[in-house]
Formats: sequence, C-alpha cells, structure tokens
Amino acid sequence: MFKRFKSYFPNGTIKKEQRMNRRLPRKRSSGKSLRIFLWVFILFISVSGFLGMAKAEKAKKLVETTNSNVVKMQKKEAEIIPDDYRNQKVIRFADAFVTQYLTIPAAIDQREQYQKELQQYYAKDMPINEVPHDKAYRKLKEKEYFDTVVYKDFAVVRYKVMYENVGVTETEQKVKEERKKGKKTKEVVKKVDTEKSAEVTTLINLPIKERNGAYSIVENVYFTAIPSVVTTKTKAIGNGLADEKEVPLDEVNDVVKFTNDFFMKYAKDSLKDLAFVMAEPEGLDGTKVFDRLEETHVYRQKDKVIIKTEAVFKEELTAIENKERFTLTLIKTDANYFVEKLTHTLGGEK
Repeated sequence: MFKRFKSYFPNGTIKKEQRMNRRLPRKRSSGKSLRIFLWVFILFISVSGFLGMAKAEKAKKLVETTNSNVVKMQKKEAEIIPDDYRNQKVIRFADAFVTQYLTIPAAIDQREQYQKELQQYYAKDMPINEVPHDKAYRKLKEKEYFDTVVYKDFAVVRYKVMYENVGVTETEQKVKEERKKGKKTKEVVKKVDTEKSAEVTTLINLPIKERNGAYSIVENVYFTAIPSVVTTKTKAIGNGLADEKEVPLDEVNDVVKFTNDFFMKYAKDSLKDLAFVMAEPEGLDGTKVFDRLEETHVYRQKDKVIIKTEAVFKEELTAIENKERFTLTLIKTDANYFVEKLTHTLGGEK
C-alpha cells in the first residue's frame, strides 16, 4: 500500500496524470476545390445556353429564309401556267414559225426578206442563223405537232417535220446552138445548175416563252431524233376478276343469252333503241356485224352480274374480223337484265 501511495508522489510532489487527446485528426478541407468546380459548372451552363440560343436563332432565320424562297418560287411558278403553252394560240405561233424557218427560198434575192420575216418570231436580243449565200435552198414537205414540254420559265414545242435539202452545183455541158437562122448548128459549152436533193425527217424543238398572251423564240432552235413510241415491255390488261370464283356458264344460260342478244343490238341498233337496254347508250350503229362471243366469264357480286368477254365483229360483205374486249355490269330487272355499265377492257370491277 505504501508503494502504491509513493507512486503518486515520486519526487515528493503530486504527479499529475496526463489527459489523453481524444480528438480526431482534422481532415484537410476541400472547400476551395468545390467552389472552383461550382463556378466552372455555372460558367459551362451559361456558355452552353448562350450557344444554344445562338444556334436556335440561326436555325429560325434559316427556316424563315427557306420558307421565303419557297414562297417566291411558288409565286414565280404560278406566273406561268402550263395551259399557256397548250392552246391554239401557241400552236398557231409554232406552226407559222416552222413553215417560215424551214422554207429557205431558192432565189437569192429573196433571202434578205426571209431573214426579216423570221426575225419577228425571235426575242429582241436573240440572234438568228445566217442564211448561206450559195444557190442551195430548203423546202418544207410535211409538219405535224408532236408534243409540248413545259419548264419553269418557258416551254419547248416540238414538231415532227420532213423537209428537203436541195444542193445546187454548177456544171459545164455541151449544147448545140444555131449559128444563124436556118444555118448549121455548132456545139457550145454552157454552165448549167444541177440540183441534188435529200429528205430529212426529224423533230424540230422550239423554245418558246409567253408574255401577255404573245409568244417568242427565246433560245436557239434545235433538232433531235424522233423517239420511239412503241414498247413491248408492258403487259396486256388481263381479267381483273381472274382470282374470283367464276359462275359456270351452264348455270347462267339466261345471262349468256342476254349477252349475245345485247351485242347483236350493240352492232346494229341506234343509240335511241340501245337506251332501253343500257344506262349509257353506245354502239356501232350498223357499221359492223356481230358474229360471236369468245372467252366469256361470269361472276356474281352481291345483286349484280359481271360479264367479261371478247366479242367478235365482222366488216359487212367481208370476212375481216375485229375482236373487242368488254366488261359488262348487269342488274336484274323484272323481265330480263339491264347493262348498268359497259367498259372496253377486261380490267376493272375488282
């Protein structure tokens, strides 16, 4: 006990017990970094917002400009109506021009007048081709309107033409001349014009512009080959109801009989008489004779009967045949049938 007591007074003084430091070590503060991060983030958001507004404003202006241009184009296109180039006035203009342009007179002293008359068809600042000063000339033999291609500011009217180029060459020929009346003749050499011609069939293209109901040539006239208008790549029109259930002919004898009788009337009767058997009367009015039906197919659609057939007509007094395809829509009447609709095709009514 004494030893224990002494431990409290090692040097004759009271030993003060040291207190333990129980505080946790202070962590280094990150407040400055956080503030920097926040300011950078705010700056980024501000710049992004500003750039976004700038882009939006630019896009808005672009849309407004585009819409404005579209409106201007529409107004400009509306100023020229395609019908302005598909009427008798432009055809008369083009017809007269083709005749004038392709007819170069044989007489050289008429060429100047030809040029003056031709110039009247051109726009005021449009030059025309010079006419050669030799004896060659050109004759228009045939012309036929082909078509019109309409562009935004003008149209090209096309004609199928056949003309003849005539070349003239000067040759020397020996001819006999009388020296004096009743005297002997002698041979002399004279210069004689010899003509050689060649026919050309082509399309002539006329660039034409309309202004206030009048027309003028605004580009050089040019020639192109005549395009082929024939193709074998298209398929023939077939039976539009080929996939539908067909009614056997022996079950609809009355329909077959009516169809034969109808086409006999169709060939010989007047339109007035045909009005009793069809809604919109049409027929051949005696110009052909009905012979027979081929490939007849009958279908039912609710309260109607559809006939698809090929009628054979003949020219009177000959054996020349003409086969025509028909689709008839029949409705039942009290006594017989009535043709509600007739079309000259196997298609339709699907």
